[in-house]
Amino acid sequence: MYKFIIFLVPSLVLTVLFQNCSPLKTALMTSSSIYAQGRVNGFSVEAKDFEGEVTVGIGENLDIQESVSYVDIKDNRSQKVYSLSFKDGKLPKGLRTGKKVKMRGRKNLKNSENLLVEALEVLSDSSNMLDNVNSSNGPLEATEMRKVMVVSVNIRTVNSAISPASAIQNLYTNTTNANNNIQKMSYGHIGLEGDADGDGEYDVFGPITIDADPMICSRNTWSQLVDQKLIEQGVDLNLYRHKIYNLPNYTNLGCGNFSGWADIGCGTSCRIWMMYNHRFVFEHELGHNLGMDHSSTDPENDGIVNSEYGDNSDIMGSPYMDKFRIAFTSPKSG
Repeated sequence: MYKFIIFLVPSLVLTVLFQNCSPLKTALMTSSSIYAQGRVNGFSVEAKDFEGEVTVGIGENLDIQESVSYVDIKDNRSQKVYSLSFKDGKLPKGLRTGKKVKMRGRKNLKNSENLLVEALEVLSDSSNMLDNVNSSNGPLEATEMRKVMVVSVNIRTVNSAISPASAIQNLYTNTTNANNNIQKMSYGHIGLEGDADGDGEYDVFGPITIDADPMICSRNTWSQLVDQKLIEQGVDLNLYRHKIYNLPNYTNLGCGNFSGWADIGCGTSCRIWMMYNHRFVFEHELGHNLGMDHSSTDPENDGIVNSEYGDNSDIMGSPYMDKFRIAFTSPKSG
């Protein structure tokens, strides 16, 4: 006697005639289980190919030393930006902002702008500081001045935590400032250029007020709204490789208790979102832009990080250590 099994799948009813365990039965049962798995874990069954440039970054509370990471890809074909999720929750080692990748991923069924990565291949490496400098070949041959734009941002009635005057002091004019410290730790090979437009003033703008909900955390939307207003004011954003958005204090935003967010590495451009007014935070987040990870500890030397921020001798570990120590090789003697 023949047996009948009906597989019920949304929009699809498969009636299969089989005896015992046929190859057809096995194939259909496998297909059905994959479909169900896609529904359960919240991602589509069909995986698609994407290719483009990635943005890799981090948000962190430096006081309690906690962080979260993010990865976005701008797809060349559609020009859409997708956030990426990884099955094991871990970012591929060495992935940095500006790197061009080819990937295959499944779309989030509840958020079409999120992809679950099935496979990822780096096609080319963009230039960032650590790739060029932290090697046995010694330091760079010539000084590179990174062009920086800074803007104070009010979100509706919630004012920026950092005034333009305070930003100038922290970055450029205080006796101890971010620009001087970055030049010291790079042996004079990397610095911040604060007047890229050549008008004799620091390129620190604002405050600019945008109409957005401060309790809905949307850094990309906020920066896009700010950029549009700057363009309307005649600012040439193409001049700048680094863009720093000085937002209201994190206690007045819906982004969690994060003092800063920053892209890790820098392709043609990279960004920082400041939510706390302190020079050390500026320097730490700029360190990420320049390609640095956290100054971690692994006392057993087994490849397993014991403490993400554990090396307190460096500002990339301790938020209040007034020096960088890990990024550059020192000049060769003689």
